Amino acid sequence: MVAILIFLVEIIGSFALVQIDASENILGKIGYVAIIYGVLSTIALYQVKKEWDVFLIFMIMCYLFSFGQCILTAFGYKLGVFAFSMDRGFFSNQEILNASVFCFIAIALTGIGFCFHRSSIKYEKLSNKPVLTDNVLCRVAWGLLLISVVPTFYELYKDVTTVFFNGYSDTLGNATGIDKIFVLISGFYPSAILILYCFEEKRRRTVYFALGSYVLLQLLGGSRIAVFRLAIVLLVISNLYRKEISKKRAVMICIFGLVGVFVFSFVSSARNYIYLASNVQLFLKETATDLLENNFIFAAIKEMGNTQVINTLVYALCPKKVDYRYGMSFVRSIYSVLPNFLNLEYISIDEVFSPYYTVTNAGCGASFIAEGYWNFGYFSVLFFIALGYVWGTLSNRFKQLCNSKYVKPENFFVIVYLMYYMIFLVRSESIELGRSFVYYAVIPILISKLLKTKTVRGGGKTS
Repeated sequence: MVAILIFLVEIIGSFALVQIDASENILGKIGYVAIIYGVLSTIALYQVKKEWDVFLIFMIMCYLFSFGQCILTAFGYKLGVFAFSMDRGFFSNQEILNASVFCFIAIALTGIGFCFHRSSIKYEKLSNKPVLTDNVLCRVAWGLLLISVVPTFYELYKDVTTVFFNGYSDTLGNATGIDKIFVLISGFYPSAILILYCFEEKRRRTVYFALGSYVLLQLLGGSRIAVFRLAIVLLVISNLYRKEISKKRAVMICIFGLVGVFVFSFVSSARNYIYLASNVQLFLKETATDLLENNFIFAAIKEMGNTQVINTLVYALCPKKVDYRYGMSFVRSIYSVLPNFLNLEYISIDEVFSPYYTVTNAGCGASFIAEGYWNFGYFSVLFFIALGYVWGTLSNRFKQLCNSKYVKPENFFVIVYLMYYMIFLVRSESIELGRSFVYYAVIPILISKLLKTKTVRGGGKTS
């Protein structure tokens, strides 16, 4: 109840923000509010469950991605002029303020929706991880890993070579020909990694090698989204399910986290100097200088804050220039499961709104806040509450399974995969949720159940 009251206070305070003077230092003013709200929300949500769960991390990410640039400005950081700078004058101060107020309200409503699920938490914390009812899903995962390893590493190798010879932007095009099939199959690789990380005990070094290789090539190819999502979900799994994180390991994770932030920032800076890659010494020197001059932590937060561009763009253009979507994004997510032989319309926030941001040809991305407003306008308040409630359902079910004496791998993996997809809705949309869930979560589970049925009929064992 206290957490809900705090979120309600944040909503009331957000409405009051509309009255502030937007003529000067608007980013700094918004940044101060984002810091206060971010701290209050973190404390409130931690008090709800007394531990760091996946939704708490999601909420922290909401503030960093939606207001990263404003937070830095509040600390006196000079953003400068770059493609997605909120300080370059593309948006008016009033547009930035109005969109920010909506984002504050959207985040708070999502938190309220999560808190509505508080009463359903009923489990006793156990010190040991659950015992699996069988290991069939684990065997399926090894098979999927073997099937997808060649297409996955072929696509990653292509991205690495493309980055070094043509630049990162050339890796963002849609796949064609045989690459479409390879991309489809490669989606099973992270799915298999998630399963094996949870349940494989005997061959963990092989799992770590498969994970490390994947992460390394993703970073060399300039992509950090898959790595970011995996890192968060695997951290939660290690803490709450596998119960492997002691205080000492928590300190080490913080250190590795800072290293990870540095690596992410290095990848971002390296993109700007990739044309110097033929001269390795000069390439590393220019990239390192850029990181040191701009502070790699601030650089990471600044890039996270690029999401404010798409949030402001959608809020400013709907419905003046772009009509509301009226929920079709979510309908599209459902019918994306089917092959597109009916020639159905597939449009994303990025491809619709990015052309209006004439500063750059690069895509602006998306976010669940932008998707909510584009679909429902101010009625999206119900969408944000519903999304928070879904997060509450996932979080509670995950913790119940983590503290059960026995657990079915299939039930656990469904929750893990949904968390893996949804954790990055701060910078993406639900347009591929249906397809990804059916292909990379439901199919492995169906194969597992078929193998169990076959084994039982044959009189064999499933474990």
